[in-house]
Amino acid sequence: MNPGTISNLASHLASDSYLTRRRSEIADCLEVSGGRRVQLGDLFQSGSYTPYEYFYELLEEWVGKKGPSATLEELAKIMRERQFNAFAASKEQVHCRMNPLIISDFVSHLVEDGYVTRRRCEFADCLRVPRGWQEQLELGFTSGSLDPYKYFKSLLEEWAGQNGSSATPRELARIMGEKKFNLRNLRLFS
Repeated sequence: MNPGTISNLASHLASDSYLTRRRSEIADCLEVSGGRRVQLGDLFQSGSYTPYEYFYELLEEWVGKKGPSATLEELAKIMRERQFNAFAASKEQVHCRMNPLIISDFVSHLVEDGYVTRRRCEFADCLRVPRGWQEQLELGFTSGSLDPYKYFKSLLEEWAGQNGSSATPRELARIMGEKKFNLRNLRLFS
Protein backbone atom coordinates (compact mmCIF):
# COMPACT_ATOMS: atom_id res chain seq x y z
CA MET A 1 0.00 0.00 0.00
CA ASN A 2 1.54 3.31 -1.07
CA PRO A 3 1.61 6.58 0.93
CA GLY A 4 -1.12 8.10 -1.26
CA THR A 5 -3.49 5.25 -0.47
CA ILE A 6 -2.62 5.47 3.23
CA SER A 7 -3.32 9.22 3.10
CA ASN A 8 -6.71 8.69 1.44
CA LEU A 9 -7.67 6.05 3.99
CA ALA A 10 -6.52 8.24 6.88
CA SER A 11 -8.65 11.10 5.52
CA HIS A 12 -11.63 8.79 5.24
CA LEU A 13 -11.23 7.54 8.81
CA ALA A 14 -10.61 11.03 10.20
CA SER A 15 -13.71 12.45 8.53
CA ASP A 16 -15.98 10.05 10.43
CA SER A 17 -16.54 11.19 14.02
CA TYR A 18 -17.84 7.72 14.96
CA LEU A 19 -14.59 6.10 13.84
CA THR A 20 -12.51 8.82 15.48
CA ARG A 21 -14.24 8.18 18.80
CA ARG A 22 -13.51 4.46 18.42
CA ARG A 23 -9.89 4.96 17.33
CA SER A 24 -8.46 2.70 20.06
CA GLU A 25 -10.68 -0.16 18.85
CA ILE A 26 -9.37 0.39 15.33
CA ALA A 27 -5.81 0.29 16.69
CA ASP A 28 -6.70 -3.02 18.37
CA CYS A 29 -8.14 -4.57 15.22
CA LEU A 30 -5.04 -3.50 13.26
CA GLU A 31 -2.95 -5.19 15.97
CA VAL A 32 -0.81 -2.11 16.60
CA SER A 33 1.53 -2.80 19.53
CA GLY A 34 0.47 -1.57 22.95
CA GLY A 35 3.34 0.89 23.32
CA ARG A 36 2.78 2.46 19.92
CA ARG A 37 -0.98 2.58 20.51
CA VAL A 38 -0.44 4.44 23.82
CA GLN A 39 2.03 6.82 22.17
CA LEU A 40 -0.38 7.66 19.34
CA GLY A 41 -3.28 7.99 21.79
CA ASP A 42 -1.29 10.43 23.94
CA LEU A 43 -0.33 12.52 20.91
CA PHE A 44 -3.97 12.66 19.85
CA GLN A 45 -5.30 13.46 23.34
CA SER A 46 -2.76 16.26 23.82
CA GLY A 47 -3.78 17.86 20.53
CA SER A 48 -0.36 17.26 18.99
CA TYR A 49 -1.97 14.97 16.39
CA THR A 50 -5.10 15.60 14.38
CA PRO A 51 -7.41 12.66 13.66
CA TYR A 52 -5.81 12.47 10.19
CA GLU A 53 -2.28 12.27 11.61
CA TYR A 54 -3.36 9.67 14.16
CA PHE A 55 -4.92 7.41 11.53
CA TYR A 56 -2.08 7.96 9.07
CA GLU A 57 0.47 6.79 11.65
CA LEU A 58 -1.77 3.89 12.67
CA LEU A 59 -2.16 2.70 9.07
CA GLU A 60 1.52 3.22 8.33
CA GLU A 61 2.36 1.04 11.34
CA TRP A 62 -0.05 -1.67 10.13
CA VAL A 63 1.35 -1.57 6.58
CA GLY A 64 4.91 -1.76 7.91
CA LYS A 65 4.06 -4.82 9.97
CA LYS A 66 1.98 -6.63 7.32
CA GLY A 67 4.09 -5.81 4.28
CA PRO A 68 2.61 -7.00 0.96
CA SER A 69 -0.41 -8.53 2.70
CA ALA A 70 -1.52 -5.01 3.78
CA THR A 71 -4.05 -4.46 1.01
CA LEU A 72 -7.29 -2.51 0.78
CA GLU A 73 -9.15 -5.80 0.62
CA GLU A 74 -7.48 -7.04 3.81
CA LEU A 75 -8.25 -3.78 5.59
CA ALA A 76 -11.89 -3.92 4.47
CA LYS A 77 -12.13 -7.51 5.72
CA ILE A 78 -10.69 -6.59 9.12
CA MET A 79 -12.97 -3.57 9.46
CA ARG A 80 -16.08 -5.57 8.50
CA GLU A 81 -15.24 -8.29 11.02
CA ARG A 82 -15.17 -5.61 13.72
CA GLN A 83 -18.41 -4.00 12.49
CA PHE A 84 -16.68 -0.90 11.09
CA ASN A 85 -18.73 -0.95 7.91
CA ALA A 86 -17.51 2.41 6.62
CA PHE A 87 -14.94 0.46 4.62
CA ALA A 88 -17.44 -1.67 2.72
CA ALA A 89 -16.47 -2.44 -0.85
CA SER A 90 -17.54 0.21 -3.35
CA LYS A 91 -20.10 -2.14 -4.93
CA GLU A 92 -21.80 -2.47 -1.55
CA GLN A 93 -21.64 1.19 -0.57
CA VAL A 94 -24.96 2.11 -2.14
CA HIS A 95 -26.70 -0.39 0.13
CA CYS A 96 -24.64 -0.11 3.31
CA ARG A 97 -24.91 2.22 6.28
CA MET A 98 -24.25 5.87 5.53
CA ASN A 99 -20.54 6.68 5.74
CA PRO A 100 -18.68 9.98 5.31
CA LEU A 101 -18.06 9.49 1.59
CA ILE A 102 -21.71 8.75 0.86
CA ILE A 103 -22.88 11.60 3.10
CA SER A 104 -20.51 13.99 1.29
CA ASP A 105 -21.88 12.86 -2.06
CA PHE A 106 -25.49 13.39 -0.94
CA VAL A 107 -24.62 16.77 0.57
CA SER A 108 -23.01 17.91 -2.68
CA HIS A 109 -26.24 17.11 -4.53
CA LEU A 110 -28.38 18.82 -1.87
CA VAL A 111 -26.30 22.00 -1.93
CA GLU A 112 -26.31 22.03 -5.73
CA ASP A 113 -30.11 22.00 -5.63
CA GLY A 114 -31.27 25.36 -4.24
CA TYR A 115 -34.81 24.00 -3.84
CA VAL A 116 -33.79 21.75 -0.93
CA THR A 117 -31.72 24.52 0.66
CA ARG A 118 -34.74 26.83 0.61
CA ARG A 119 -36.89 24.05 2.16
CA ARG A 120 -34.22 22.88 4.62
CA CYS A 121 -36.53 23.00 7.71
CA GLU A 122 -39.12 20.84 5.95
CA PHE A 123 -36.33 18.50 4.85
CA ALA A 124 -35.07 18.20 8.45
CA ASP A 125 -38.65 17.44 9.59
CA CYS A 126 -39.04 14.63 7.05
CA LEU A 127 -35.84 13.05 8.42
CA ARG A 128 -37.36 13.22 11.93
CA VAL A 129 -34.25 14.87 13.33
CA PRO A 130 -34.91 16.04 16.93
CA ARG A 131 -36.36 19.55 17.06
CA GLY A 132 -33.58 20.86 19.35
CA TRP A 133 -30.92 19.77 16.87
CA GLN A 134 -32.86 21.31 13.99
CA GLU A 135 -33.07 24.61 15.86
CA GLN A 136 -29.32 24.62 16.53
CA LEU A 137 -28.57 23.95 12.88
CA GLU A 138 -31.02 26.61 11.71
CA LEU A 139 -29.51 29.17 14.08
CA GLY A 140 -26.03 28.35 12.74
CA PHE A 141 -27.27 28.60 9.16
CA THR A 142 -29.11 31.91 9.57
CA SER A 143 -26.22 33.45 11.55
CA GLY A 144 -23.81 32.48 8.78
CA SER A 145 -21.65 30.20 10.93
CA LEU A 146 -22.88 27.16 8.97
CA ASP A 147 -22.78 27.20 5.19
CA PRO A 148 -25.24 24.96 3.32
CA TYR A 149 -22.67 22.16 3.04
CA LYS A 150 -21.99 22.05 6.81
CA TYR A 151 -25.72 22.36 7.56
CA PHE A 152 -26.70 19.36 5.44
CA LYS A 153 -23.65 17.34 6.50
CA SER A 154 -24.54 17.80 10.19
CA LEU A 155 -28.19 17.01 9.48
CA LEU A 156 -27.40 13.78 7.61
CA GLU A 157 -24.83 12.68 10.20
CA GLU A 158 -27.47 13.11 12.91
CA TRP A 159 -30.03 11.18 10.86
CA ALA A 160 -27.52 8.39 10.19
CA GLY A 161 -26.54 8.25 13.86
CA GLN A 162 -30.10 7.97 15.11
CA ASN A 163 -31.15 5.37 12.53
CA GLY A 164 -28.12 3.07 12.66
CA SER A 165 -28.09 0.26 10.12
CA SER A 166 -31.40 1.33 8.59
CA ALA A 167 -29.82 4.66 7.55
CA THR A 168 -28.84 3.66 4.04
CA PRO A 169 -28.58 5.73 0.87
CA ARG A 170 -31.53 3.79 -0.50
CA GLU A 171 -33.65 4.70 2.55
CA LEU A 172 -32.69 8.37 2.28
CA ALA A 173 -33.58 8.36 -1.42
CA ARG A 174 -36.94 6.73 -0.56
CA ILE A 175 -37.74 9.36 2.08
CA MET A 176 -36.74 12.19 -0.23
CA GLY A 177 -38.82 10.83 -3.10
CA GLU A 178 -41.83 10.34 -0.82
CA LYS A 179 -41.60 13.92 0.42
CA LYS A 180 -41.12 15.31 -3.10
CA PHE A 181 -37.48 16.27 -2.64
CA ASN A 182 -36.66 14.86 -6.06
CA LEU A 183 -33.09 15.71 -6.95
CA ARG A 184 -31.97 15.27 -10.52
CA ASN A 185 -29.27 12.84 -9.39
CA LEU A 186 -31.36 10.98 -6.82
CA ARG A 187 -31.63 7.93 -9.08
CA LEU A 188 -27.91 7.31 -8.48
CA PHE A 189 -28.75 6.35 -4.91
CA SER A 190 -32.01 4.42 -5.28
